[in-house]
Amino acid sequence: MERFRTEKSLQALVRFGNLGGGSLNKMKALKLIWLSDRYHLRQYGRTITGDQYFAMKNGPVASCTFDLLKGSGVSFDREAIQNIAKYLTFSQYNYTVHGEADMDAFSETDTEVIDLIWEKYKHYDHFALSELSHNFPEWIRYKANFENAVKGRYEIIMDDFFVNVNDKIGLFNDSEEFLNESREIFLEFSA
Repeated sequence: MERFRTEKSLQALVRFGNLGGGSLNKMKALKLIWLSDRYHLRQYGRTITGDQYFAMKNGPVASCTFDLLKGSGVSFDREAIQNIAKYLTFSQYNYTVHGEADMDAFSETDTEVIDLIWEKYKHYDHFALSELSHNFPEWIRYKANFENAVKGRYEIIMDDFFVNVNDKIGLFNDSEEFLNESREIFLEFSA
């Protein structure tokens, strides 16, 4: 299991907010984080945020990043709480960023993936991204629960991130050989 990287998650939210003109819908941001982590995992054998994922009614959710956007849940240390307050303010459905993202928090591949995901999905609103996420195996696995009005959240099996999906963008369709190599790196990295 990867370890949640609070600073990377925060700076990814700031980066997406910067790219969005200074504020962004929280659900849209969570879907962009999920797409970034999913893509990075498939390409490089690790996620950007190290977050734990759950399937919820509106699609896959990065749990700790969701808590960060709610201001609850994860026990953030004092420095992290101050850093969050320095960069973000929250309303019910949106957040506003203050200043530019600290790009030093990211590796080169992190930055490339975040910017690629923004470029490919920026025109989707939060509802369209939620609908899109319902075509991915990590959500489909629990679809019947949501259709039967079973409430809650279900821990996502990270191996589902390695399953190809035709999302009309084409980012999640790689050869099995390539995905097996990435999966091996992930298993070694998370051991």
